Amino acid sequence: MSQKSFASEEPSLPAAHLCFHGLIERREAERRLLDANQENCFLVRESKASSSPQKWFVLSFFGRKSGVNHFRVQHFCQHFYIGSKAFPTLDALIRFYHFSDLLRGERLQNAVAPKEPVADSAAAARRLVAVLPYAKIPDSDELSFKKGDLFVVHNDLQNGWLWCTNDRTLESGLVFAELLETVDDKCDENETHEWFHSKITKEEAVDRLAKAGVGSFLVRPSDTQAGNYSLFFHIGHSVQRFRIERRGDRYVMG
Repeated sequence: MSQKSFASEEPSLPAAHLCFHGLIERREAERRLLDANQENCFLVRESKASSSPQKWFVLSFFGRKSGVNHFRVQHFCQHFYIGSKAFPTLDALIRFYHFSDLLRGERLQNAVAPKEPVADSAAAARRLVAVLPYAKIPDSDELSFKKGDLFVVHNDLQNGWLWCTNDRTLESGLVFAELLETVDDKCDENETHEWFHSKITKEEAVDRLAKAGVGSFLVRPSDTQAGNYSLFFHIGHSVQRFRIERRGDRYVMG
């Protein structure tokens, strides 16, 4: 069989975001699976304990032979665990059990979509900023960082430790919570970078770069368009200015 014909016969893969139903109870999940009336159908939902704010994911599955089953999925240190098996993403978990048995002779086949798209609560990530620099202990999962580094928190662990990703280095690891503080929602996320200057005029920007010399640069907020920026760059004998436009989670220079 050629590679081309093999690819054409491969079943389409369901995606986690297409079957995410948010925070719903077990009975409601079972009702939605039964209403779907599809063989080996499934959905992903959130669940929480009544006595605590802790949440976790659940894979709810309606098998042709086994009936309805619910599998707890733990999100820990940027991995998703079902039992002792770890996956980097929910999509990877679903893909694995699309081609491998979840239960004996049964695999994930038909994703049950919610009536309306549901936002993943994990998308609103908790963001903290370092108030002091820190050097990690060698051969540990700790992160080294500078004062002002911005972190996205993935898990709140025991004894004051957090599992985070450093925005500057993109490294993930352990950070002690006492070294971080909450980021002001009104504060620009770029405030932590040494090249960002939110409180200087364009004339001051030009003057600073003229003194700093060729190759120096800085970024400041746009005077005319809120949410956009201006890049000032000392090139040759002059300081040039470039517009940076924010489009969603991306920056476009033009």
